[in-house]
Amino acid sequence: MVRTRTVPVLAFADHRNGVTFTGNINSATGGTGYLNMIAHDQRTEHFAVSDFYGPEINPGDLDPEWGVKIARESNSPIACHPGLINRYGKKYPDVNFIVKMNTKTDLSPKDARSALLCDMEHVAKLSDEVNIVGCGWTLYTGSEHEDLMLAEIQRGILDAHSIGLFTVLWHYPRGAGVAALFDNKEKCAKILEKNDVTAEVAINAINAAGVANGLGADYVKLNPPKDMTAEQIQMTVTAAGNTGVMFAGGAKRGVDGFLENLIFQMDNGAAGAATGRNYHQAENGIALAKVGYDIIVGGVRYLEVAKGLYSAYISEHQ
Repeated sequence: MVRTRTVPVLAFADHRNGVTFTGNINSATGGTGYLNMIAHDQRTEHFAVSDFYGPEINPGDLDPEWGVKIARESNSPIACHPGLINRYGKKYPDVNFIVKMNTKTDLSPKDARSALLCDMEHVAKLSDEVNIVGCGWTLYTGSEHEDLMLAEIQRGILDAHSIGLFTVLWHYPRGAGVAALFDNKEKCAKILEKNDVTAEVAINAINAAGVANGLGADYVKLNPPKDMTAEQIQMTVTAAGNTGVMFAGGAKRGVDGFLENLIFQMDNGAAGAATGRNYHQAENGIALAKVGYDIIVGGVRYLEVAKGLYSAYISEHQ
């Protein structure tokens, strides 16, 4: 059964931008409000020797265009940095692109700032030629550069909404501030006593979701703490208010485990998922992304049904 969620139309100064915003949301989510986002920002942020080439990785994954092909075939939006969109976007007019506005590579220190790559004026010009529906930013709360990133992202979200683009926040609490909190056993004990959850869950998911809503993001991508329970997912979703919660797909896992976990998250209130390696590294990445779309957008909730669809999609692409 197809389910829908309402993404609030914000206070636009120009009514036409509100119409554009709703149209972009509907285009990216199949009219449901649920987002099966391909996380292709990894092409810049993850070094190719580790995530795009190797014995357990699809040989086609070394090609930067592979992720865009997955997005096209699965009817899913894809998050890329502006340079990659500039190089490939016109070739794929039917793909919904989300511009990842800031970045750092995985060689940077943990407290490195995720630096802005362009401003909304550049995005507006690019959208004249490419199908851009949204913008996104990474935020590292707890970093020594937190104040700069917060200010840049807040302005960016307001600017994106002003031209009808929806927004996604990649929110990862980390850095010296988070480490210092985890080292403070007394504070962690108070968090656990107060919330009946571990400090890791409270900081990395529940509090992070609330910050995203405070900044006005339409969706937030979070790293799920290990062994996160249904109740903790539901608490995170509640803390996010009317910001949709998506969890990162993380490291590549088996097909059954990936599909089961995705159904579990959606059953407990997630508004989608942001998946990179589990799609682009997979032997049958297009088929898997199509099933991800069926679960997130199409409302498939039974593992055996999802596995059957996966087999059928593999046959289609052989």
